[in-house]
Amino acid sequence: KIPNFPPIVQVEIFQVGDEFFGIMRANILKTHPFDEETVFDVLGVGHMASGMTVLDLDRLIFPRSPIRDRQKRLAIVVHTFWGPFTLVVLKSLGDFVVSMKDPGELFLDLQTIAGVSVLGDGSLVSIIYLDTLIKRAWERTKSFQLGKTNPS
Repeated sequence: KIPNFPPIVQVEIFQVGDEFFGIMRANILKTHPFDEETVFDVLGVGHMASGMTVLDLDRLIFPRSPIRDRQKRLAIVVHTFWGPFTLVVLKSLGDFVVSMKDPGELFLDLQTIAGVSVLGDGSLVSIIYLDTLIKRAWERTKSFQLGKTNPS
């Protein structure tokens, strides 16, 4: 019988608020400083001059976090099922090869979490499903625009 080993994946780890999240490296097209003047709505969704949609990862994951329009941040252009998007984060910790564990029942209701990993210093990293996260962002934006939900 072959043992069920956890998958080994390459992720780029980012700081979002005070926590760390990983995005599968295969989804990332490029990373660069975010220096464009972008006005984000209350849900953290904005549009760049190029027309690309930009999502503030802080606001998507932690809806009550402040909008940091003028703070130095990092832009990550990612490929998703719906096309390219730019995600904005505080900073990158770099590329890591991690052993991704099943998030288990603790994260059963959070469909945006693909797995969890532990870094060498003991920090937990949640590996996120980009497609599900972006789908939730669009659903929240549409509901908010129709007046059905409160963003916080």
